[in-house]
Amino acid sequence: NAFALQATPNGPATLNYAWMWYQLPYGVIAVSLGTTLLTELSDCAARDDWPGFRKYVSSGLRNTFFLMIPLAAMVCGLAFPLMQMFQAGAFNAEDTQTVGVILMFWTLSLPFYAGYMYMYRVFAAMRKFVQFALVDFVLRFVQVFFYWYLCSGPVGLAGIPVTDFFFYGVMFVVCSFIVRSKVGSYGNGPIMSMFVKTAIASVMAGIVVFALSQFVLGAFPLGGAAAIIEAVAVVCVCGVLGLVIAFGLCKVLRVPEYRLLGSILEKLKRKLLRR
Repeated sequence: NAFALQATPNGPATLNYAWMWYQLPYGVIAVSLGTTLLTELSDCAARDDWPGFRKYVSSGLRNTFFLMIPLAAMVCGLAFPLMQMFQAGAFNAEDTQTVGVILMFWTLSLPFYAGYMYMYRVFAAMRKFVQFALVDFVLRFVQVFFYWYLCSGPVGLAGIPVTDFFFYGVMFVVCSFIVRSKVGSYGNGPIMSMFVKTAIASVMAGIVVFALSQFVLGAFPLGGAAAIIEAVAVVCVCGVLGLVIAFGLCKVLRVPEYRLLGSILEKLKRKLLRR
């Protein structure tokens, strides 16, 4: 907040509005998945079942990335209509654009943020949390330095999400190497392949969603309460369409984790039929 205030008087408020949407996919999906697998990881570590531990590390990361990358792309592509939902009172169209741009930059780091937080649970399960804390502690100084450097320069407030992208990315990679040195390889190659394929599918879907949402908002400019209703409709329709495209392309690209989506939909179907 201090560096955001240094960049612009509305910096902290801008970050606050963007952070709410940034955290939503992580809080709903990644936290649930990571919390569930923490029990399995801890059980394997307690029994010295390192093959099982590696399996859960791999499956947890793969499932996390498979779900978070498309959602991050949707939040990025729909950043402006998401912000338009706040467009009432003092929150005007200019604020929508300003906060939307920051949210778009921030969502680029969301998959790495989710991976970094999953590693937090992996280290906790191994009872090697001091190592995680030390790495985090050292890299935080680098993060704060670039907050100061970028926010006080021409990048301005965008320096916060740009720095976070590199911080969470580096933190995740460093933690991955440490875990690999402790428990052995857990299939980094297949994880990277899945990450790239899912990212390609998600970026293509995000571009379609962004173009479609901007066309609708540009063709039918509304104000007041009508603008909020319009934004909700655009987010719902374009968001669903975007996820269908993203996951559909994942199936075409033969991403193995596509089976996870089928399992989730089957569980939802059974619950709905019971009701």
